[in-house]
Amino acid sequence: MMAALAPEAGATVALPTAIKTSAALPPATEIPELLALSAELDGRLEAYRLSAARLAKARAVATELWPAVPAELVVTGRADRDFYECCYEREIDVEGNEVWPEPYQVDGKWFGHFPREILQSGSLRQVLSELHAEPEGFEAGVEVRLIQQIDAAEAYEEARYHAIETSGIEEAKQDAERCAGDLCTIARRLCDHPPQTAAGVLTHARALAAYVDAQRDGFAKAPGEAVTILGRSLADTVLRIGMAAQTRAGRRPRPPPSSNRNETSDRPHRTEVPHGPAQAASTTLPADRRLAGRDAR
Repeated sequence: MMAALAPEAGATVALPTAIKTSAALPPATEIPELLALSAELDGRLEAYRLSAARLAKARAVATELWPAVPAELVVTGRADRDFYECCYEREIDVEGNEVWPEPYQVDGKWFGHFPREILQSGSLRQVLSELHAEPEGFEAGVEVRLIQQIDAAEAYEEARYHAIETSGIEEAKQDAERCAGDLCTIARRLCDHPPQTAAGVLTHARALAAYVDAQRDGFAKAPGEAVTILGRSLADTVLRIGMAAQTRAGRRPRPPPSSNRNETSDRPHRTEVPHGPAQAASTTLPADRRLAGRDAR
């Protein structure tokens, strides 16, 4: 990093007053609030890692116990949708997420299916009650089929409940989400305490990395939030500390780039003019102005 901050040969850099005088200042000491947050980060990060490990174990147990969907509960066409209207829901996994089938390719183009629609026992019981109230509105054999589907749906739903309760996945997921939220809270609190030393920079970097891990694990409400919270402040601090260290060593560092990308320089714009009499004459003045000057002479 220090090599990247070194000035180019022969370059003249105007240093801010604060950086010019930093060599005469005593070495910086880290602020107590940031040191306290660093210690708190250690505990929060360890808690998150343990909760993520528990969740992974619970997910594996639940997946192993998760039952297959009985074929008679899968809605397969328009006729089923018309008859079982409002009696089905999309298939879900052990964490309650919809199960989307793998995409497939035809003639170089990718396509996908919607999640399967699974009949629910409670809704099927309502249909059976309607059949008992008005049997003339249903075809023969429908009652037997409904009873079989209700039994299959209840067994399937009971097996899902057993997988969730046995694995403890719901509690494990809530605990991991809470610990991830604690990491986000610490990251936001660190924004109020810019680091003064390398130890403080490491604390900011560890907080950023920890929250990125939580986002990767699926516990972030806004993708990229971790970088938004700490990324710019961490980069500014690294530049500031690196420049101060180079100044103490007697080297002239490059000034950091402005955070405002639309900011323009106050220096006048200089246009390069090619060397040589012919080229200079053709680029210094427009043709009409050269002719006017010749006529005046």
